[in-house]
Amino acid sequence: MSDDSKWQALMADIDTHVRKNRCHLKPRFALIDLSLEMSQPQYLISKTINKVTGVSFSVWMSRIRLEHFLDL
Repeated sequence: MSDDSKWQALMADIDTHVRKNRCHLKPRFALIDLSLEMSQPQYLISKTINKVTGVSFSVWMSRIRLEHFLDL
């Protein structure tokens, strides 16, 4: 498995966890919360989101919240 595939796979796990557990709807949900829920280091989650999406955790979460709002 290439490095790019590993980053993509971890990003898929992060995205699935956030959407399945509706983390984006929790008030003040932060990177530390996601880290604890997924039992992954904060730096790894942050680096994965930055590397794959090109944006920070907070921007990425805002986008998911916006998608959810637009789906309503």
